[in-house]
Amino acid sequence: NDALPICHGVFSPKFGALIHVPRLGDLYANVSRGFRSTDGVIEDPTLPFIIEWAYETGVHLDLDRVSASAALFQVDVSNEQTFDPVTLTSTSGGRSRRQGVEFSLNAPLGEYARVNGSWTFTNATYLDQVNGDGVNIANTRVANTARYVGSAAIDLGKTSAPWSVRLSGNVVGPYTPFDELNTELPAYALVHVTGRWLVGGRTTLRLGVRNLFDTVYPELSAGGFVSPGQPRSVYGGASYVM
Repeated sequence: NDALPICHGVFSPKFGALIHVPRLGDLYANVSRGFRSTDGVIEDPTLPFIIEWAYETGVHLDLDRVSASAALFQVDVSNEQTFDPVTLTSTSGGRSRRQGVEFSLNAPLGEYARVNGSWTFTNATYLDQVNGDGVNIANTRVANTARYVGSAAIDLGKTSAPWSVRLSGNVVGPYTPFDELNTELPAYALVHVTGRWLVGGRTTLRLGVRNLFDTVYPELSAGGFVSPGQPRSVYGGASYVM
């Protein structure tokens, strides 16, 4: 075999800057270029890398017992590869852009409670992408990318108390399933609760319920197939410190 080996080279710079503001927090900005190999390079070594330019700027506040952050971001991807989780096949080529804003908060609510959460809002569209049917789907939403995702939790109980309760939840916004251009699944929210009790100073008991309200939601949806999410589930556990 006289075929020459195929080699690829990628320039992947990363730049960042941070300004610290005393008694307030930090301002930052960064730019980076990353890459990964395209799926299927074993069968076709000539496939190019998937290239990503990422830009982010934001602020992180740290005020006494409260911390919060907010950031703007944009991610440009070239040689976009979309994976179909049902048929286990992928479509390569094209470009996409994801841009949005994200927030986070961690703060006390009096002496016996604390709240924390994070939210991300994303506008993700194909700039140039030909699907498996040979149709250019530019200016449509990137498949399986929700418009927003978020989580929040409230912890009840002092750190030194023998008990604590956590009420938490997560939200997934509308998104377009893979290979279903004219479909947008509705948003859904799940609620969970967990309790902890310290017995005798050494034994910790835990009891929790996931999907407290038994919400029906799709764990995965693609190409007309739907895999249902986890129904209401009760779990527990115990640990002992020697």
